[in-house]
Amino acid sequence: MIDHTTEQKGDVKVLQLRGDLTVQHACELRSILLTSLEEAECIELDLSSIREVDTSCLQLFCAANRISRGMKKLLTVRNNPSEAARRAIRRAGYPCSSLCIRDRENQCIWDEETLHE
Repeated sequence: MIDHTTEQKGDVKVLQLRGDLTVQHACELRSILLTSLEEAECIELDLSSIREVDTSCLQLFCAANRISRGMKKLLTVRNNPSEAARRAIRRAGYPCSSLCIRDRENQCIWDEETLHE
């Protein structure tokens, strides 16, 4: 089970995820992300307490970002991912120093600024 909490700050829903986000948790993470998108116009992901994250869950974050744009909502990552999360994002090749082909609106959740140390 994924350890997570949500907090409403004005019109922003902060979703804090803790522990391990691996393929074993992908289905649950998908549900958490979709529920958050249904409940709020702006979702801010707090990944500061992630111990491990694998590519399956990173792909879910990217998919949730694309879905949010289609819903005219905003999904962002707080500027504080854990070192383990930043390392996994870099290893998977996700940091955007330039726009990826699918990100024509400059809304990548893995921009370099998010991943600074």
